[in-house]
Amino acid sequence: MKTEDEEFSKLTFEEIQELFNQLTDSLISPDMEDYIKLADLIKFVFNGLIDNNLVDDLCNAYVNNLRVGIMPFEEIPFELWGIEQGDLIITDQMTDLFLKSYNLVKEFDKKGTKKVKELKKLVGNIPAVRLLEFMILEMNDKEDKCFEMAIDNYEKYPFYPIFKLQLLLPYNEYLPKVQTNLMPDLHSLFYYRTMLHEIEFMNYILTLIRLIENEVNATKLEALLKAIYILEIPEKFKKEVISKIKGSKFMLVSLHFSPYEDEEEEE
Repeated sequence: MKTEDEEFSKLTFEEIQELFNQLTDSLISPDMEDYIKLADLIKFVFNGLIDNNLVDDLCNAYVNNLRVGIMPFEEIPFELWGIEQGDLIITDQMTDLFLKSYNLVKEFDKKGTKKVKELKKLVGNIPAVRLLEFMILEMNDKEDKCFEMAIDNYEKYPFYPIFKLQLLLPYNEYLPKVQTNLMPDLHSLFYYRTMLHEIEFMNYILTLIRLIENEVNATKLEALLKAIYILEIPEKFKKEVISKIKGSKFMLVSLHFSPYEDEEEEE
């Protein structure tokens, strides 16, 4: 019985491209067989974009960089609030409201905006609140406003690690691709803390993934995926990151075909 790889390897580039487009279109009314075949095709094409000689070394570098303890979601450190101990008395109400706001915003729930405003009245315009406001702009695809706020966040709170990451987010019309080389080391970025909150770690990982996407670097993406499987991080968190990376693989495969589509349109 032939494997999918053997079947795909006999196809021309144009035939693979046509099959990819057909299977992608079929996702509108998904058929399980088509879905499985598309997953196999994406894996086949993506593997052809990887430099296997570099994967292990990159993976080891990612593991060393990302090896840090992760605090439970419910335990919010002063560093995530963006304040010094003694600046503000953090109550259970504030903590609960922040966690509810974060979850609602992340789930694209409009109630999140109201909760963030409630939190802001309690704690003021501190970095944790501005982080939530930035997320709301991102969820609503306000890229120009995101860029403006990223600059303002960093100017007002240059010590806050997540605001340094925001400046690296690849809004292509503003930031050149050469900036993808500026991703800071996790340990130095977070002042060599031994424990990070889930939100801090996730912001670092998602920024890294987006920069790799912007660089269109399949080898780095594969190495990062391999590193995530190796790292000892919460299973729920690991699944979320793996799902994001798989989505990025689909995007890179789509980009692999797009230049040829553009040429056909010009003709």
